[in-house]
Amino acid sequence: MLSIINKHSPYLSRLASKYPQLVQVSNKQQECEAILSQLAAIDIAKTNQAELYKLLRVAKGKVALLTALADISNEWPLEQVTKNLSDFANLAVNLTLKFLLHTNREVIKNHQLEHSGIIVLAMGKLGGEELNYSSDIDLIFFYEPNKIGYKGKYNEQQFLVNLVQEFTNIMQKFTADGYVFRVDLRLRPDPFSTPVIINTVSALNYYETVGQNWERSAYIKARQIAGDYTSGQQFMDNLSSYIWRKYLDMAAMQDIHSIKRQIEAKQNYTPDSLLGYNIKLGKGGIREIEFFVQIQQLIKGGKITELRGNKTCASLQQLAKLGDISQKQCDDLIAAYKFYRAIEHRLQMVNDAKTHTLPKTHLELQNFIDFLGIDNFTSKLQNCLSLVQKYYAELFAEYRALSNQGNLVFTGVSYDPETLVTLQNMGFNQAKTVWEIISGWHHGRRRATRFKKVKEILTEITPDLLKAFANCGNPNAAFIKFDDFLGKLPSGMQLFMLYEQKPELLQLTADIMGNSPWLAEALARNPNLINYLLSYDYLKPISSFVKKSAKLQNADISDLRKWKHELDFQLGIRLLKNVISPAECSKYLSDIAQFIITQITKQISNKHEVEIAVLALGRLGLQSLTFNSDLDLIFLHKGNTRKAIRCVNEVITTLSTLTSDGKLYEVDTRLRPQGSKGAISCTLQAFDNYYKNQAWDWEDLALTKSRVIFGDAELTQQINNIMQTHIAVNYTNKKLKKHLLEIRDKIQDTHKTDNIWDIKYIAGGIYDLEFILQYQLLVSKDDNKYFDKNICGKELANIYDFYQNLNAIIKLISVDKFDANNATKTHKQILVDNLGFDSFIELEQQLQKYISSIIDKFNKTYYP
Repeated sequence: MLSIINKHSPYLSRLASKYPQLVQVSNKQQECEAILSQLAAIDIAKTNQAELYKLLRVAKGKVALLTALADISNEWPLEQVTKNLSDFANLAVNLTLKFLLHTNREVIKNHQLEHSGIIVLAMGKLGGEELNYSSDIDLIFFYEPNKIGYKGKYNEQQFLVNLVQEFTNIMQKFTADGYVFRVDLRLRPDPFSTPVIINTVSALNYYETVGQNWERSAYIKARQIAGDYTSGQQFMDNLSSYIWRKYLDMAAMQDIHSIKRQIEAKQNYTPDSLLGYNIKLGKGGIREIEFFVQIQQLIKGGKITELRGNKTCASLQQLAKLGDISQKQCDDLIAAYKFYRAIEHRLQMVNDAKTHTLPKTHLELQNFIDFLGIDNFTSKLQNCLSLVQKYYAELFAEYRALSNQGNLVFTGVSYDPETLVTLQNMGFNQAKTVWEIISGWHHGRRRATRFKKVKEILTEITPDLLKAFANCGNPNAAFIKFDDFLGKLPSGMQLFMLYEQKPELLQLTADIMGNSPWLAEALARNPNLINYLLSYDYLKPISSFVKKSAKLQNADISDLRKWKHELDFQLGIRLLKNVISPAECSKYLSDIAQFIITQITKQISNKHEVEIAVLALGRLGLQSLTFNSDLDLIFLHKGNTRKAIRCVNEVITTLSTLTSDGKLYEVDTRLRPQGSKGAISCTLQAFDNYYKNQAWDWEDLALTKSRVIFGDAELTQQINNIMQTHIAVNYTNKKLKKHLLEIRDKIQDTHKTDNIWDIKYIAGGIYDLEFILQYQLLVSKDDNKYFDKNICGKELANIYDFYQNLNAIIKLISVDKFDANNATKTHKQILVDNLGFDSFIELEQQLQKYISSIIDKFNKTYYP
C-alpha cells in the first residue's frame, strides 16, 4: 500500500509520513469514528482560534488518509467513502459556527447555535452525503431576521456577513497543517449581487419570483447541516412548493428539459482522446447522470414524494422501482456513476486538488491508470461514456436540442468548459464574459429578464441570439452593448416574444449593436426606439417627410426632439440594411435638420419679438448631412441687436443641450463674420460690409455652399442678394490659387493621414475635390457661383457622389475612422453592398483610382 501511495500520490505520502500509525490501522471506520468523537467533544468555550485551526486540520488530514487507504484497498464501497468525508464536513461546519457564535456572545443574545436563527444548507455532493475526496463544500447561509438578538455597533446583516466571512477564512486558510475545506457560497440567490448570508424573507421572495429551474434542481440535494433547525425546517417547508411543483404547464416542462437540452447530446458518443477528458462535465460524464435523475425528479417529484431523494444512486433505483426507467438503465447508470466517482477520487488523491480532468499526456495517463488499478481502463471508460450519452440523448428525445454547435449551458454558478469552447468557436473571444452576461440574465440581474416567461423564452432563443451576434462585426463588443441596452429596458416581455416569433429581428438587433456604433448608441440612450424594431416596418419606404413634418408644426421642443431621434434611427436602419441610398439618407437628414431649426427658431424668435434668418453652410447648405454631422450656421437679424443675440443664444442652447435622449445637433457658428470674435448674430448691413471689406477668399468659398433655411421672403432675398454680389466678383486667378492652397495645406497639416478610407482628409479625397470644384466656380464667368458638382464635368460629379456616399456609410458603421486593416468582414460587406460593388477588393481599387485621379486633377488645376 505504501509503495503505491509513495509512487502516485505526493499528498497521501506526506500524510502517511506525518501519521505513520494510521497506515497500520485495521479497522479504519472505527478509527475515523474515534477521531470525529474526540473532535466533537472539545470544549468550545476553552478553545482559542489557533487551537481550533489546528484541531480541524489535523483531524482532516487523518480522516483523509484513513479514507484514502480504505478506498485504494477497496475495503469500503463508494457510499461509505463519501459518507465518511461528508460526516467530517458536517462536524467541521458545526464546530466552526459554534466557535464564532461563542466568541461573539457579548453582542448577540442567542449565541447558542440552535436558537440563533442561522440556517446552513449543504448543497451538491455534501447535501447528498456524496462528498468528493478533495471537494469544495457548497453551502448557503440564511438567517431569520431579528432572531439572533444582535446588539453591537453594526446592523444585523453586516454582523452576520462578517461572521460568515470569518467562517470561510477558518475553513480555507492554509497553515502548516493544511486547510479544512474550500467553501463555495455561489449557490445562494444571485451570488454576484447578494451578500454571503441572506435573510429568509428575501430568499423566499427571490425563489418565488425569479428562481430558476436549475436552482430547483440544486435544491433536490439540499440538507441542513448546521444552525437553528427550527428556523431551518420552517424555511424548507416554505420552499417546498417552489422545489416540488404538483402542476407543470408545457412552458415549465420545456424549461426543465432545457437543463438537458443545453448540452449537445449524441448517441454512442466516444471522445477522440481521453487525454484531458473532464470526467465530471464532459459528455457522458457524472453531470449527465445527475441531470438524468434530477430532470425526472423535478417533473414527477411534485406528485410522487418517493422521488425526492437527495442521493443519486438511490434515486436511480427509485425511478426503476416506479417503472420510469428500466432496470438495465438503472444498473448501467449506477455502475458508470460508481466507476466515474472512483476515477474522480483517485485524481484528487494525487495532490489534494479539485480536479476532474484526466492527465493530458500519455505517460501521465498511464501512471494514473496504474494508480487506479483497473484492468482495461480505456475501453471500460469509453464504453461507459458512450452508454451514458446514449441514455442521456434518449431522455425526452422528442424535445429538440437547443444547440447543434456544441454545449450552451448557462445554468449553475460556474462555467461549463465545453460551453466556453462552443462560444469561442462561434467567434466570441471573451467567452467567459458572454457566459457571465447570459447567466446574469437568468438570475434576473436585468429588469427586462426577471419575469418567468421571459426567462423561458430566453432559454429557447439563446442559441439563435448567439448565432446572430456571432455573425456581426465584433461579436463581443456587440453582445456587451446589447446587455447594456437590456439594462435600460423596463420590461423585456414584448421584445423577447417578438424575438421568438420573428428570429430575423435577432439578426437586425445584432447588426445594430455590432455594425453601427451610431445606431447602438442611439438605442442604448433611448430604449424606446426599440418600438421601431417591434413594428417590423424597417424594410418599407420611409413615410412621407411632408406628412410627418406637417403634424409637428408649432410642436413642443420635446416632441420635436423625440420625432427627430426616431426618424434618424429609422433612416439609420434603412441605410444599414441598404433599403435607401446614402444620397437619399443625406437628403432626409438635411430636411429633418432644416425643419427642426425652422420650428425652434420660429418659436423662440416670436417669443423675443425679433426677426431672425438662418444661413446654413457646409453639409447642411448642400443638403448632404451624415449621422453626427455638425451644423454650420450663421444667424442674421433685423431690428434690436440685444433681443437678437438673446434669441440666437437660446436657439443654439436648445439645439445643442444634452438631454436624456441626447442632443439635437452640435452647432458651429465660427463661420460668421469675424468668427468667434464676432457677434453671435449680425445685421444685414454688418454682414454686407464684412464681405465687402474684410472677408477672406476661404470665406467666399464657404458661401458657395450656403443657403437660407429660415427667414421671411424679404429677408431671405436680401441675404441672397448680398451673397451673390460677393461671390460673383471677378477673382484674380493667381491670388485666389495662392490663398486656396494656403487653406488646403493648413488642413493637410492639421489632419495628416495616409489612410485612404479617411476620405475627407486624405490627399485626393473630399477636400481636394471640393477645392477643385470651388476654384472653378469662383473663376467662372457665370453669375451663379453656388456649389455645383457638375462644374467640371460628369467624371468629377460621379467621383463626388461616390465620395459622399462612401463617407455617409463610414459615418454609420465607424466610431471614428474606417480602417481596412482592422475592419471586420461584415463592415466591409456593408460598404460593398451599399456602394454596389462585387467585392471589397474591387471597391478599394476603385477608391485608389479615384484618389489618384483627383490628385492629378488638383495638381493640374493649381500647378498648371
